Amino acid sequence: MIDLGYPSVRISCVDEEVWTEEDNNIFRQQMELYYEYIEKNNLNFILSPYAIPTSYKSELQAGTCGSFGNMLCLDCHGNLYLCQRFTEISDLKGKPSLTIGNIKEGITQEGLQVIERIKQSMELTKQTPICKECAIGSVCESCPAFNYEHYGRTYGTIKTNCKKMHIAHELLLQHFNRQKNKIKTSCLI
Repeated sequence: MIDLGYPSVRISCVDEEVWTEEDNNIFRQQMELYYEYIEKNNLNFILSPYAIPTSYKSELQAGTCGSFGNMLCLDCHGNLYLCQRFTEISDLKGKPSLTIGNIKEGITQEGLQVIERIKQSMELTKQTPICKECAIGSVCESCPAFNYEHYGRTYGTIKTNCKKMHIAHELLLQHFNRQKNKIKTSCLI
């Protein structure tokens, strides 16, 4: 992807219950290899959402999830969605797809309500006790589609995501510290 000129790649790791502690170890190893590669080759390549310095803000609006306004999904029938995981081809466990409109009518009144629920879900997740107490709780992505699919609501924490985001945050800070030290050293020469 880097050789093709892409400045970033959006990845979407599994947030489902199948994610294990071994998957956390693999994730850590892969993220370490990612940082090693970009540092060795002096690259400025972003692996979204796990390596975006601007996503580490004090407010949940920093999330890069498509549902939070970073994506628009269009299906073959012309229906619009905030994420591909809200479409009828996703496994929503019997729940209806969450369309926000279509290309003929634009965003519908019902679609505006879905968008408002997603905005509220950001705040509700931010107020979840475990997130409120967490040092990086305001930057985690808590997938509204996963929550809708499994719990019938668009807010809440995803336990499998917590550990993954802590690993990503730890490695991002280590990367920044190495880069900062590299800049300091080069200024002294």
